[in-house]
Amino acid sequence: MIQPTDHKQMFFKPGISPFSINEFMKSPGQFWMTSSYNPNKKKMEPSSAMIFGRLVHALLLTPDMVANDFAVAPSKDDYKQVVVDTVDDMKKLLDSDTELKYKKSSTKEELKLLVREKFPQALIWDDELFMFNKSVGRKDVVSKEDMNKAKAMVDVCMEHSVVRQLLGNGCAEEPLTWYNEEGGLVCKAKVDYLRNGLWIDYKTTREPDNGHVDDPSVNPQEVGLAREIAERGYHRQAAWGMDGIQIIHGERPRGAVIIAQSNDRPELISVSALTQRALSIGQQENAWAYAKIKEHMQSGKWPYYDQNLRGVDLPRWYKSPVNFQQ
Repeated sequence: MIQPTDHKQMFFKPGISPFSINEFMKSPGQFWMTSSYNPNKKKMEPSSAMIFGRLVHALLLTPDMVANDFAVAPSKDDYKQVVVDTVDDMKKLLDSDTELKYKKSSTKEELKLLVREKFPQALIWDDELFMFNKSVGRKDVVSKEDMNKAKAMVDVCMEHSVVRQLLGNGCAEEPLTWYNEEGGLVCKAKVDYLRNGLWIDYKTTREPDNGHVDDPSVNPQEVGLAREIAERGYHRQAAWGMDGIQIIHGERPRGAVIIAQSNDRPELISVSALTQRALSIGQQENAWAYAKIKEHMQSGKWPYYDQNLRGVDLPRWYKSPVNFQQ
């Protein structure tokens, strides 16, 4: 197990992670805006897509921890009593008492007070959600539909013969912390899965594979999963974590594998090994970003973009819908 006693404590201290390197690759200002070193950093609320991705990760890699990290939101269908949610719901309930008089222009909060007083048996949905969210604390809240979808994705994923061989008796979701140099910045990463010397990442994605490209003018390495790896810095993430393991344990993982599964069509699954070229580029980009971050730390300057006028062209993969030869 990769679990020296101080890793979990160090993991929550300011440091450099694959996410922060990806932000720096956009611009120094982007890095600083979300950096754990910034006392005024922008708080990033996770999107529903991010929470869903974390849920599938947990169900696949650490199913015993799902109940600790996630809570399923209640549904109105779960309740037998009258549930009132909108202003119209409340007015309809209040109007059922023909002797009750109230201002039709009342705010929602005023209507809630009336409903609580006159119809104590009714369940006000806002109240129920407030109590639910209070009870779950810092857990991520997901809908029943998303929980069922995530479980179905995991079931399909584990039917894949190569995935079954890769996952099992390994190290999952473990934090890593290290220093690249004496007196350097704290570096950190989290292992998705490590087994038999392989760094394994699971990703939910739009296109899990490069597929078959019918147009011979299109480079298959510029579409699908390859493009997403480049855009999201998955090659940097793998190289960063592999470097960390080598520094901590003296032995580098022998390779990096990405298990990619389609969000929309869970049966579309690919298992791909990152090439040494991709990992080498990721390692070089990480080293460059780390050095530049240190420079900006010393200068205290965090510009967003180059202030000079630059040209911009269409990407190489763009194909115009217009046939100019006609």
